[in-house]
Amino acid sequence: MNGTIMATGNLSPSLSSQAANGNSDSKLTYQYTDNNNNKGVTQYRIKQTDYDGQSKYSEVRAIRGVDQAVKTIVYPNPSANGNVNVVFADASPRDIVITDMAGRMIRQWNLYTASTLQVINLTPGMYSIRYTNRETNEMAADKLVVNGR
Repeated sequence: MNGTIMATGNLSPSLSSQAANGNSDSKLTYQYTDNNNNKGVTQYRIKQTDYDGQSKYSEVRAIRGVDQAVKTIVYPNPSANGNVNVVFADASPRDIVITDMAGRMIRQWNLYTASTLQVINLTPGMYSIRYTNRETNEMAADKLVVNGR
């Protein structure tokens, strides 16, 4: 795609294309620093707009704000549409299991190393999401509620 890249967070700065004449077949890297002093979690995504006006968005990325306690964050909780995001304190390898209240496994990830996880299409109900850090064997769990759609 050609065009400009826009980062959206608390602000909506626009970044100009790094490609000569706005067109490139090579991978380009863009950087923007948002001086965000939010104490919670801020979500960001990139919007790429072509010269013909067509655009698409990247996946949403969540960033922990200033003074945010180091812990796992599950949001939105409760979820209205069955989609939730999980933000971890770091990218340590971990095993993640989502179970329903009867203890049945709904989803599972082994050796997950990203600092964020997006879970989609959970049906309405109550769930437990359990994390086991493979390096330290520490375990933690959160409750998750999905309201009726």
